[in-house]
Amino acid sequence: MRRGLLLCLFAAGFLFAAVVLLPARMAGWVLPPAVIAADGYAGTLWRGRAARALVATPGGYFHLGGLRWELSPLSLLLARPAATVEAAWADQRLAGTVRWRGNGRLQLRDVRFTVDAALVREIAPVALRGRLGGDLERLLLVDGTPRALTGRLTWERAAWAAPGNSFALGSYAVDFVPSEAAVQGSVLTLAGPLEATGTLALAERRYRIDLALTSDRPLPGPLANALSLLATPTDRGFRLVLDGEL
Repeated sequence: MRRGLLLCLFAAGFLFAAVVLLPARMAGWVLPPAVIAADGYAGTLWRGRAARALVATPGGYFHLGGLRWELSPLSLLLARPAATVEAAWADQRLAGTVRWRGNGRLQLRDVRFTVDAALVREIAPVALRGRLGGDLERLLLVDGTPRALTGRLTWERAAWAAPGNSFALGSYAVDFVPSEAAVQGSVLTLAGPLEATGTLALAERRYRIDLALTSDRPLPGPLANALSLLATPTDRGFRLVLDGEL
């Protein structure tokens, strides 16, 4: 009887150690490949890192850089993996809590990030400069598309780059309000010569942008010409209205 008890204790200890020491590469079996891809794993499944990680966006994969995480064992048992993550690539930073909710649904909470605005070119062919930042209470992605968003996005020291020229625009913010039906945000100007006000909305994959762009002084010719291709001239600037589908 004592021998049987010792064997049970040994088996339980071995199983516990095996679970605790599960290698980080097993995260690749847990993560949905349509949402995130990573390689160069090290550490354990519960506290690990990847040398490179990419997350899916409507315009393609976005580079996160090196990734570290702490995974909740209970969330894995409930088939809703949740982890705190940190990612860094050069001066790009991201941190927050991520929960996989199944059926292509990924929920992020308390997200803080800062990236170079030039990285937007990976999603859209627009030559932008400055720093993009985020302080998001909640972001819900369904198949890589935002469905709910609460928090603030900022674009600081914004500039538009043209061949041989760069024009300073200002610093801006978008405040997103809680909504389960669509992503809805209000645009405001923090500082700068070009003032932008208006709204952004995204429902399913349909988006609408409605902005008033005004300035107390004439805009540089190349910038005004570029805006006139997309926006309608007004007495003090332009009105930009875009409707489309991601």
